[in-house]
Amino acid sequence: MSTTASGTSQDDGPLRERGSEVTRLEAFVDAAFAFAVTMLVISFDSLPDSISALIEALKGIPAFAASFAVIANFWHLHARWSRRYGLDDSATTGLSLLLVFLVMVYVYPLRMIFGGLFNWISGGALPAGFTLSSFDDLRWMFLIYAIAWATLGLVMVALNR
Repeated sequence: MSTTASGTSQDDGPLRERGSEVTRLEAFVDAAFAFAVTMLVISFDSLPDSISALIEALKGIPAFAASFAVIANFWHLHARWSRRYGLDDSATTGLSLLLVFLVMVYVYPLRMIFGGLFNWISGGALPAGFTLSSFDDLRWMFLIYAIAWATLGLVMVALNR
């Protein structure tokens, strides 16, 4: 994003920059998003103890990268909203905290969706990290993901109203 001499962003429209100070809410939201990304780490349980274990863990990179991109997008949307409006009232604080809560809940369904996707695309060469017992399991996984995605989107809409 570049800014013109008049202080407007070429891709965001007119912005009201709050200045260089970061609010406590922004710092908390940033830290929470960073923690959510940390929860996506390639290896869940422990560090790989051999080259073969490392190679197996590295097979999770595509799902990690896709999940990271989705979470980073929500973080970017919130950061842009925060720069643009700079609100720190009780309603926007509540919505921002709800966003953080939903992102923390969203991490695991997100990782499962992308793990399953890349497992399917690779014909099983990339690990899914979970097992589906039935078609109902798949349906529940997509339903949970859809609810999480929709609620995150609704919070972003509410922040921008």
